[in-house]
Amino acid sequence: MTYKIALASSDNINIDLKFGETTRFLIYEVGEEITLKEERTLGENDREPLCQANCGGNGTGCQGSTAHEKKVALLEDCRCL
Repeated sequence: MTYKIALASSDNINIDLKFGETTRFLIYEVGEEITLKEERTLGENDREPLCQANCGGNGTGCQGSTAHEKKVALLEDCRCL
């Protein structure tokens, strides 16, 4: 059985970005081997602006808890991030 994982990387080598920081994900298929299958990128209109204020945490960010819905939908077939 295989499954997909999504990684956030600034250079395609290191896993160095947080979910809220990235606009693209590397999708790997994991089974007997680990294979890079594709790169998924948010459209220009789907990208949230970077927060310039003190957001306060708790996953709400500047735009509230719905700000990342398009990112979540982009990864809905992945098992983990």
